Amino acid sequence: MKKTIVLGLAIFISFAAGCEKNEAAPNSTESQALADHFQQADDKITALIDQIENPDLAPEQRQHALCQDFPKVYQNEYIPALLALNSKDTSQAQLLDEMRFSLNYYQQQLDISCT
Repeated sequence: MKKTIVLGLAIFISFAAGCEKNEAAPNSTESQALADHFQQADDKITALIDQIENPDLAPEQRQHALCQDFPKVYQNEYIPALLALNSKDTSQAQLLDEMRFSLNYYQQQLDISCT
């Protein structure tokens, strides 16, 4: 439960920051498209976290989700979408640090090695 709270808080903070910029131009079609793109990336991250935290998932699948899928989606979809929404309050370096923190946390908690 603690791990869900930690990662959830990090994602919530990032999402909340992104929402602030989206509210500045609520009628913009482009803003809505950016928000939709971010939501899709966020949904993928949430689904991956659910897989990683699923104790019934085979260890190999959990490792694949944590070590390969999560970083790929986070770096290639989530970060660009969030930066497009809110590049003033968040940097790519900060988001990469959050990703590394999450990866390290799950690796320690689940005794998974990403090599």
